[in-house]
Amino acid sequence: MLHFGTVTAGKFVGARVVRATEFLNTDLDACYTPEGLQQISGPSTLNIASLL
Repeated sequence: MLHFGTVTAGKFVGARVVRATEFLNTDLDACYTPEGLQQISGPSTLNIASLL
């Protein structure tokens, strides 16, 4: 999943950023239970794409 945005405060204010997250799910059958998928997690990387 990719998220795009702009830094709003601090040293890099105004710079464009991209956050990439890969969700890992090893319990694929959880979606078919009454409780559903209770949590999901995975690594995330934040990149400053353009500096002023």
